[in-house]
Amino acid sequence: MTSIPAMVNAHTHAFQRALRGRGERPSPNQDDDFWSWRTEMFRLAKALDPAGMRRVALETYSEMVGAGYGVVGEFHYVHHQPDGTPYPEPNELAFAVAEAAVEAGLAIVLLPAAYHRGGWSPGGGDVPPAPGQRRFCDPDVSSFLGRVDALREWADSVPGVSVGIGPQRPRGPA
Repeated sequence: MTSIPAMVNAHTHAFQRALRGRGERPSPNQDDDFWSWRTEMFRLAKALDPAGMRRVALETYSEMVGAGYGVVGEFHYVHHQPDGTPYPEPNELAFAVAEAAVEAGLAIVLLPAAYHRGGWSPGGGDVPPAPGQRRFCDPDVSSFLGRVDALREWADSVPGVSVGIGPQRPRGPA
């Protein structure tokens, strides 16, 4: 008998599963593009609480397991409440995502993404986060790294969960 190892999905954003059917369809004026997709992504991210994040992640990861995946690299960037305020447990949303993967039977490498600004202005300097980006951003590097350290400590006691850092791009989610 031949066995094939499970596949690895090295880059996901599980919550974006809930965008299916929202960002791909042209609007009546046919000018949908990345920016209209981004608007929908911000709207979705704003609506997700920890239970909603866990639910959509479980749906995503269950589909992956059914398709033969065994490990996922989750680039996680929805960290805080919609206004940017940390939850009482700063890793609440990361826990929800990781627990969903474990429940689905998928090993996960949780890769928190660090964001601090909304982008760069053409004239130089940082652009502050847009309202839709606030829940992605930490006030400084120390805050981000403190959350990552606490997440790693938590993950040490959860089989199937590992933690790295997810650098993606040099500015906030476009």
